[in-house]
Amino acid sequence: MIDPVYDRYNSFKTSAKQRGKEFNISLKEFRAFCQETGYVINKGYRGKVASVDRVINSLGYSIDNIQMLSIRANINKYHQEDRFADVPF
Repeated sequence: MIDPVYDRYNSFKTSAKQRGKEFNISLKEFRAFCQETGYVINKGYRGKVASVDRVINSLGYSIDNIQMLSIRANINKYHQEDRFADVPF
C-alpha cells in the first residue's frame, strides 16, 4: 500500500538535496505538518495546488521554516523578493 505522506516526504527531501538546500525535517515532523495543514490532501488545479514554502528563503528546510502556500502565492512571493540585492550593478 502506498503511503502518500512518506512518498511526498522522500520526493521533497530529494528535491531539496538536488537544489543544495539544507533539509532538517524528520518524517514524524512532516507527518504532523501534513496533518495540521492538510498539505498532502490539498491537491488542487493550476495556481491552487498546495506547495511547501520556506518562510525565510535564505535558510534551509526545517519544521519551523516551512509553510503551506498555493503554488500561485509561492510564485508571487518569489517574484516580489529582491533577488538581485547582492548584484553590484
